[in-house]
Amino acid sequence: MSRSSLDHIFNAPETSTSDFLRRFGFSPVVTERFFHPFFSGIFLENKLLTSSRMFEFVFRMFSQGDAALPAGGMGTMAEQLLSRLPEGTVRLNSRVMSIEAGGITLDSGQSISASSVVVATDFVSAAALIPRLQSPSSRSTACLYFAASKPPVSDPILVLNGEGRGLVNNLCVPSIVAPTYAPSGTHLISASVIGPISQPGALEQAVRSQMLEWFGAEVLEWRHLRTYWIPDALPAQSTITPANGNSRVSRGLYVCGDYRDTASINGALRSGRHAAMALVEDQQ
Repeated sequence: MSRSSLDHIFNAPETSTSDFLRRFGFSPVVTERFFHPFFSGIFLENKLLTSSRMFEFVFRMFSQGDAALPAGGMGTMAEQLLSRLPEGTVRLNSRVMSIEAGGITLDSGQSISASSVVVATDFVSAAALIPRLQSPSSRSTACLYFAASKPPVSDPILVLNGEGRGLVNNLCVPSIVAPTYAPSGTHLISASVIGPISQPGALEQAVRSQMLEWFGAEVLEWRHLRTYWIPDALPAQSTITPANGNSRVSRGLYVCGDYRDTASINGALRSGRHAAMALVEDQQ
């Protein structure tokens, strides 16, 4: 997407996604059956209070490209970046406790010297390391994975909850697109729930009961694999004005993440590029 088209979106008058859809003239039926469940699953909130700028950005991205899944899982994106770095560059399982002038301190007590530090974490961790940053409120989600010998749908589609009842916002079968995602000889089913979970222990049964209404007795054969609950899955973006390269906290200290741009993979990568450019500029 060109820089000019992004500027047009993020300089447009801002309202909520819900108001934008209503003013645009979409019928209540298409809004309730499609736009509401689809974008609730993207924004991780049920009332579509997310900025209309974010809606226009996401809508345009979908219109200009295809949705895809990496064959080896989302982790392959990080592995691709890692493959270009010298061996030994990345240190894992080493929690940073503080940032000081000239370096960082790990939870082990070890100090590591650095002329520049880029904080490329989630927004909660970034605010803990750099108190002057304001941490936005967050959206939460839960994803339940099941294995089944027979998929509930045979096409690579997203099944939306257009009824507005029950916990499940959407369901899909990722293994139809990427067979390696599923345990051998089975299909992988993903059911997504948005918002805080009041009774985590009862979540699987509630989801399974809802899926029984959708797909019938075959759901009883689904094998629950794992439930992931992510309390800070996305920054809330009821208003959005991307930082547009403002990644410099101070000379030698930079920050990047989706909360600095659009709450998306695209926004995270764009923010990272801006931070790298600011660092290089300061070192020249």
